[in-house]
Amino acid sequence: LMDVNLVFIFGMVTFLCNFIPNVGSFFAIVAPAPLVYLTPGKTVEDVVIAVVVPFLIHNTLGCIVEPQLMQAGLDLHPLTTVVALTFWGAIWGISGMILSVPITCGIKLALAEV
Repeated sequence: LMDVNLVFIFGMVTFLCNFIPNVGSFFAIVAPAPLVYLTPGKTVEDVVIAVVVPFLIHNTLGCIVEPQLMQAGLDLHPLTTVVALTFWGAIWGISGMILSVPITCGIKLALAEV
């Protein structure tokens, strides 16, 4: 559809970045833009399409579908997720951001057992 080179690599980057709440989607959306811009024969319109289409998909899933699934499955308040992202990111950096929600859910489950 958009004829972007290295689509499998960008798919893996998107998969990994989506584990980072709030900022991961931004990096996943913007990552292919420089490659599309520097590809011979591509126009600015192609760059805009390569950014806007993933943006719409990420926002639709991130704002409508995922909150419904997360609320039912994790039972975490959104503010708890943001605080956990900030806390674990400050302690462990990017790996802490990736693991912030699973660690917080584990702590919540452990405390619920006490």
